[in-house]
Amino acid sequence: QKSFANDSANDRPQIGCIGTGSMGTWDARDHANYGDIVAVCDVDTRHADRAKHDEKIGKGKADTYRDYRDVLDRNDIDIVSIVTPDHWHTKIAIEALQAGKDVFCQKPLTLTLEENKLIRDACRKYPERTFFVGTQQRSSRPLFLRAVNMVQKGLLGDIKKVTVGID
Repeated sequence: QKSFANDSANDRPQIGCIGTGSMGTWDARDHANYGDIVAVCDVDTRHADRAKHDEKIGKGKADTYRDYRDVLDRNDIDIVSIVTPDHWHTKIAIEALQAGKDVFCQKPLTLTLEENKLIRDACRKYPERTFFVGTQQRSSRPLFLRAVNMVQKGLLGDIKKVTVGID
């Protein structure tokens, strides 16, 4: 997947990772393929310290924070990754857009339709910002494209019924 990364070191965005627990660590390692992680943040200092010293994430150089607002206040950070407990996604994402950051936010994006509207309004207010919701199905581009190709080429035969379940 390195082929999707920026070619020049000068093209690498500065990333702040907000939430570095298990899923946050997984995502941060992937984000490091595309930019330089300069800040890690978690209310649990053990998570932040682990991410700071992870050779694929902070490499011992990233600054650590407990308060996400300290990450948003940094002018040198281009993108924030939000991988916090679900009920924090909306608040942090909107504040990140207001702070001029591009946003990667883990799913679920929101917990209510009202929160969804707030995010949508913020994205419309800051159209120059990129907002991306992480879902493994869509984020695993090669696998997802393979599945789409299989269906479009009829390799699965004549599909008569599809059953979908969540958890």
